[in-house]
Amino acid sequence: MATNARKAIALLVALLGLGVAGVVVGALVLASSPAVKRVLAEWAGPKEAVVDEEYRFRLEAPRGWRLLGREDARRLTPEARAGAMSGKGECVVVLVEYAPGAELEGYARLLLDNMTLEDKKEVSFRRETFLGKDAVRFELTGTTAELKLRYDATVFLHQGHGYQVLGWGLSGKTTVGGSWIEPMRRSFALLDGEVRNAVETQVATDSYGVGWRVKDGLFESAILGVVVHPPEGWGLAVGDEVRRMYGDAEVALLAQAPDVYFTLSGERVSAGREDTAITAAEEHVVSSLHLVPAEPGELLASWFGSPLTLRSYRGKGALPMSYLHGGRCEAGHCLRVLAWYLTAIESSAETRVGEALGAIRKLSEGERQTLLSKLAALPDPESDVGQDYSLRAGAFRSFEHGLVWHKPPGFWRAATGESARALAAGAILGFSSPEHGLRGLAMSEATATGDPMAFHFDVLNVIGGQPPRGFEPEALKLGAAEGLVSVVEPPGELRYLVATSLWKGRGYRMVVWGAPEHFELAGAAVEDALRAFRFQPKLEVEDSAARRFRDLRMGYQLELPPGEWGRDDRTPPDMAARASLRAWTSGKSTLLVMAVEASSTSQTAEWFEGIVGELFQRELGAGGLGGLVRSEATVAGTKATHFSRSAVLAGTVDVFLLSRRSTLYALVVTAQGLGAKAPVDSLAAGFTLIE
Repeated sequence: MATNARKAIALLVALLGLGVAGVVVGALVLASSPAVKRVLAEWAGPKEAVVDEEYRFRLEAPRGWRLLGREDARRLTPEARAGAMSGKGECVVVLVEYAPGAELEGYARLLLDNMTLEDKKEVSFRRETFLGKDAVRFELTGTTAELKLRYDATVFLHQGHGYQVLGWGLSGKTTVGGSWIEPMRRSFALLDGEVRNAVETQVATDSYGVGWRVKDGLFESAILGVVVHPPEGWGLAVGDEVRRMYGDAEVALLAQAPDVYFTLSGERVSAGREDTAITAAEEHVVSSLHLVPAEPGELLASWFGSPLTLRSYRGKGALPMSYLHGGRCEAGHCLRVLAWYLTAIESSAETRVGEALGAIRKLSEGERQTLLSKLAALPDPESDVGQDYSLRAGAFRSFEHGLVWHKPPGFWRAATGESARALAAGAILGFSSPEHGLRGLAMSEATATGDPMAFHFDVLNVIGGQPPRGFEPEALKLGAAEGLVSVVEPPGELRYLVATSLWKGRGYRMVVWGAPEHFELAGAAVEDALRAFRFQPKLEVEDSAARRFRDLRMGYQLELPPGEWGRDDRTPPDMAARASLRAWTSGKSTLLVMAVEASSTSQTAEWFEGIVGELFQRELGAGGLGGLVRSEATVAGTKATHFSRSAVLAGTVDVFLLSRRSTLYALVVTAQGLGAKAPVDSLAAGFTLIE
């Protein structure tokens, strides 16, 4: 019993995936002890091959690898046609897309360039022969979600389609040259027959974000003031997936056969700038995507019952792509659309773009206010965890800097970790209020000055808003730190509210900016955003006293029952940024508490419980000792799934699975030996969730 329980726990750790933007990290191994490695090396999933009838390929599982069903593979990356995971946590997916006219090397280079990673380094890029076909194989390393990863991709063209066999794993546990992925490359085979484009409509499940929700298949946004009803044959993308497609988009519609991608974005603009706002946004799109004008240059469409001119562009990449961009502004609000598709299907794709435009309806003001009220009553949806920070229930905590920020009233969005650093070097936090047209940053920097006033004026000078002679900033209390605050308007159309502070030998700046009229519209919300920052002299990730343990980063507290309990941190360094694994032992009883930030919206509580349930059924059902009992329970005031198993000679094991937003928790209680019993009820009752 105990051996099987340890195997199940090890496999559970290996299966917990950490989704991120770009190519998703997937399931990576936390366990690192030699004993656990042996257990994982023995793990082999079902041997049935995955056969894709449309794209004509077969994927088998070599020893040490487990095939993933289509839905589980798509939780690693949404476009996956098949996937597998090794007992060591390495992942492989097969991706296929329609790519007529593509040139192999340029196509592979495009795929590599589109992989968004921090500290991205190309290790190799070379031609080879794969399955008798010309192929390109590339390897790179990079960091995403604070995890250092290695990627290995084999790319080839077949019957007008681009194929990728893409794998990834922790860079410290995978080898240069790709020997770790070779068993899966050898297990992939093409089948005879004609390749056909698969048509699958992606249905979005009910969910919500800051200022929007998906309910009964409809997307509703109180910020944009629209409802989107996907036409027949169109899927809906929100959250992580739409941000991966195009960063500032609020929602996307996806059509297949032909493949058309359609995104909708919005922004608040200054009065008098409506005529230029769409042009300015279009110039940014053209520049960032490296587009060139196309002939005839425009497409006339209809939107909200009025004519709409969409500008036409071509991409410069190896795969000929066409783009359409346009928008409309009314009463200080702009809505923009961006669509793209293969140039080879341009005529049919333009018809489908018209379908997408017709799927968008404006909300009446009464409908928008009702939606605002319903969304405001929901818990804050944003959640993230990093090595030294957390975002939960509207509160951001930087344990490294001793800085806390609570979202002001309204609909504020936060960018943390690598998303914040992508906004500016040294950024700790990015925040924005699309409702008011405001953006903000909190940054930390080394400074040689110990003079708060000199540092404040240095920051103002960088912004370009040096106040007039004799100006003095106002004092601002920032928790335990003293700050200074000024309002400046450098040449241009933006106003800045700038707060600075010197804290523990470093300089900090907290800045909010937007159009002057947006400042007036937002009123007290502007100052509230800065006053919400608090420096705390002692902001610890965890603390413990006697039988109490609190993990503020992962958001839980544990009160242990009476007795002597030894505590052990079993979180491997490779995964400490996104997860924790703690163990408490007293006599024959052991409690393990696992917390994982699964920051992919596709990795739901249902998926978590389903895959873990399968795992424990398999491992704890071994040896003919009887079945695993599944029941519902309540832990920390939250619905939990409870798996239990007992045997007179072997002892007991109880597993509780629960989630809060994107944080997943597992409590595993074991008692080893003849007649051994653990205080299961007391341990479960002592576990609480904290904000």
